[in-house]
Amino acid sequence: MLFSSRPGSRVLLLLCAMVTLCAAPPANAQDHSDRPRDLGRIQDDELDEASGLVAGRLNPGVLWVHNDSGDSARLFAIDLEGRTVARVTLKGAKSRDWEDLAISSPGGQPTLYVGDIGDNQRQHDQIRVYRLPEPRLPASSTSGAPALLTIERFDEIVLTYPDGPRNAETLLIDAESGDVIIVTKGSTRPEVYRSPLPPAGNGRVVLRLVGRLSMDAIPFGDDEIEGGVGGDLSADGAFVLVKSYLRIYRWNWDGCADMPFVGEPESLPYVPEPQGEAVAISVDGRTYFTLSERVGDRIPRLYAYDHP
Repeated sequence: MLFSSRPGSRVLLLLCAMVTLCAAPPANAQDHSDRPRDLGRIQDDELDEASGLVAGRLNPGVLWVHNDSGDSARLFAIDLEGRTVARVTLKGAKSRDWEDLAISSPGGQPTLYVGDIGDNQRQHDQIRVYRLPEPRLPASSTSGAPALLTIERFDEIVLTYPDGPRNAETLLIDAESGDVIIVTKGSTRPEVYRSPLPPAGNGRVVLRLVGRLSMDAIPFGDDEIEGGVGGDLSADGAFVLVKSYLRIYRWNWDGCADMPFVGEPESLPYVPEPQGEAVAISVDGRTYFTLSERVGDRIPRLYAYDHP
């Protein structure tokens, strides 16, 4: 979440708005090499601060998404036209600052990981990840109303950094090891932390710093608005995307390496969206999706890019 009254932050939002007005594709845009397909507007007024986003595996054609801080502990399932299929409440979970979602399939069971990892003021000694099997959604209602589900059983894993609080908005789960990987925000050289997770049940882990990423600076010199605001790992574990406000970066991935980001990043096509924080990779790896928060009267739209 961008949470700052500093001039650089306001300038960034203005720049994103100007870029969007000049460059955002019209509805039902045709395919081009570097422009997205407009899949439709988000039709649920309660989904107004999209932050985490992943493609469902148990439910084909569904994207899981959650709001930024300020909402209750719940997930939304949307289809590829922006319609809400279900709202899922995690009963008893905390929602201090949910920032990203990850998905993996340990033992063949599609599993969602919710990252309560945001800490704009860098003041919290602990962060949390909630782990739950991907809910199987009921058949679509004839009324078109979203299904309302409540999950009471999930794992709560408490994490600490070895060197003090950090702000982060990117959560990844390595498909091979099951390790959690967190990329911090607030620098053009964001830190990468990782740790094994307990195989089942609640737990506590201490993260370990394994490296830093190289990302181009947003041209304002404001550390708080640079770095990653979301990410996703491909289902086959071959590559990873990390998104900044103005760019999407792609790295090859080697989960067996201590520092799993391989080599220098490639910048992928992206038309900036005002307060755009969410990115997800399709299960087949051929598409990536982006979604922004609601800014003023601008209703967020779901975009899809063909992965080169």
